[in-house]
Amino acid sequence: MSHKLYNNGKLLDFQPMLDRYIAYSLGPELAWGLVWLLTAWLVSRNKPPTQAGNQQLETIGYFLPLIGLLLAFLTLAWAVGSHWWWLLRIALGSAAGILVVTSVLCGGIDYQDSRNSGVGTGFVLFIGLAYLELLIGLTVAVFFLATNYSFIPFLKWMLIVVSVVACLWGLLVWVASLGEKKLP
Repeated sequence: MSHKLYNNGKLLDFQPMLDRYIAYSLGPELAWGLVWLLTAWLVSRNKPPTQAGNQQLETIGYFLPLIGLLLAFLTLAWAVGSHWWWLLRIALGSAAGILVVTSVLCGGIDYQDSRNSGVGTGFVLFIGLAYLELLIGLTVAVFFLATNYSFIPFLKWMLIVVSVVACLWGLLVWVASLGEKKLP
């Protein structure tokens, strides 16, 4: 399908305009919308609430806001126009996305006893950690936008560091589980 139109013998090309609209629509809000859909799906799997499902949602509560933030900051790669406005979209969209995702997630946890009082604490913890991650991400992004340094070498080394930490954490958890007795 061609996006070209002729008007009085002049060729009008709508492709750059469509590319701009597509880039704007693939912003941080869409990333948080996808994380919200994932969260809603995970919460729906815990109906009726079970002990294992509640613990799974509690564990995922640490990672879902981080995934949303990574996806939101990833949209800077194809940002059109001013990167500063795009960063403002990331900040506002992520602030709202963190609240929505955490609310849906904690709303799906129901122990049906006195342990439900701890769900509010988890809500505050998840939001606090996610806002701290948002602040760190915004600080790094502002530094690279203000100084015009290349982000790719920094990203490469950060991924290496995160991978090493994840491997060490996995090794630590594996070693710690060696002494546990397995239930029949």
